[in-house]
Amino acid sequence: MVTPRNIIPGVRVTSTQDIYYTVPSSTRCVLKKVTLTNDDLGNAYTADIWIVPAGGTPVAGNQIGQDVAVGPTETREIFFLENAVMEPGSTLRMQASSGNKMTLFASGVEIV
Repeated sequence: MVTPRNIIPGVRVTSTQDIYYTVPSSTRCVLKKVTLTNDDLGNAYTADIWIVPAGGTPVAGNQIGQDVAVGPTETREIFFLENAVMEPGSTLRMQASSGNKMTLFASGVEIV
């Protein structure tokens, strides 16, 4: 069964390597659209992004974006995540250069 989902409905990105989505067991997820919005009027911020395999930790080998810049009042679509396939139990993790300055939204398709 294929189910379109709003997998991350809009959460603030922190300055630690937090988990923002975990693929349910016996399920795969195909990311469709991922955006970061910076609401600060005067400062740009960056984010590091990982897709971590089940049971793993964020390391250089699973980091898929480093210092992804989002300018003041900009919404940036993260194109390199489009159509990324996440396996059961894997996680989407991010860390911002400054906490609670950017909002993350993501949609995808879960396949059981």
